[in-house]
Amino acid sequence: MYKLFLLIAATALLFPYPLWAQLPDAPANVTPVRIERFGDVADLFVWTQDGKMYVRYEIVTGDDYFACPSSFNVIQSDTTGGFDGGSNRIYREEGGESVCESITADETFLVIPSAGDEVDLSQPVEVYFNAEKVVLIHVFPGGASIIPTNGIWQSSDPPLSIYIQKYQAASAIAVATQDGVNLVAFLDSNIADGFSQANDVGNQGFGININFQDSTHGTVTVDLPSGAVTADIALTFPDLR
Repeated sequence: MYKLFLLIAATALLFPYPLWAQLPDAPANVTPVRIERFGDVADLFVWTQDGKMYVRYEIVTGDDYFACPSSFNVIQSDTTGGFDGGSNRIYREEGGESVCESITADETFLVIPSAGDEVDLSQPVEVYFNAEKVVLIHVFPGGASIIPTNGIWQSSDPPLSIYIQKYQAASAIAVATQDGVNLVAFLDSNIADGFSQANDVGNQGFGININFQDSTHGTVTVDLPSGAVTADIALTFPDLR
């Protein structure tokens, strides 16, 4: 019995957090967002999995990074034109103490709402992360979707420019042109599976399909007044607002 007690005590010292409380690593298909706070830089991963939301900090520069729930606001459009969600807390394990401290190693946390209406994590949500500037992160169920970066995407051959702007509830608009004069706009209410529309905003019968390889590269087929264009596009001028 005494040896068993020593074994339990040694295990508690070696593993300060229960083994069963181990939180998952970020899936390989979740794109991180680079964040900075007082010169410390980290990559931030946010995703949903099995009905829960997780956030992972991976330190890039500096000895530590300050992880605190005051940075997180999770918002979701409701069915009446308003929004659900609010502030959150982060935890190392469900039922544990909330965390607000400097971390010295890469770490994953569980995100749990602390105020506001609960959001439905089976649907897309927006995370507003506040560090030195506010960063908007679109999160899709399962974390499997690639989220394009706002800005001007271009192809040199054939010449093509597309401005992409994401909005609430996983919607986005794309404005395509070859000459900077004749513009065609498209609105997709859910870009979880890429940007695809059979008709443009002006109802002229122009269509578009964009497959994103990552957050800054993709392949597009788009109908324009000059004809159909298929091209590889890349983010050239990011919109950092």
